[in-house]
Amino acid sequence: MRRYVEEPEIYLATRKAISAGAAPARATKLNSKDHLKTTILASLLATGVLGGNHMMLTWVPTYLKLRRGTSVTLINICGSFLGYLVSLNLSDTAIER
Repeated sequence: MRRYVEEPEIYLATRKAISAGAAPARATKLNSKDHLKTTILASLLATGVLGGNHMMLTWVPTYLKLRRGTSVTLINICGSFLGYLVSLNLSDTAIER
C-alpha cells in the first residue's frame, strides 16, 4: 500500500534541504525558550488524557460492577468498540480535508 502513497511536499522539501547541507531538526529544540511553553502545555494535556484513560478503564468499570452489578468486561468491550468507531470517523474526516 505504501508504494501508492505519495510523500508530502513538506517532507520532500525537508529531505532536499538536508541533502543540500541544512541541519536536521533535533528533539532538543523542544526544550528551547521558543518552544518551552508549548512543550509544557502539551505535556499537561497528555497527562490529563492519561488520567482520563485511567479513570475510564479503572474507576468507572469498578463503580459499575460494585454499585450497578454490570460486567466489567462488557463495559470495556462496548466502550472500546464505540471508541474505535468514533476514531474511524474522525480519521476519515481529517483525511478528506
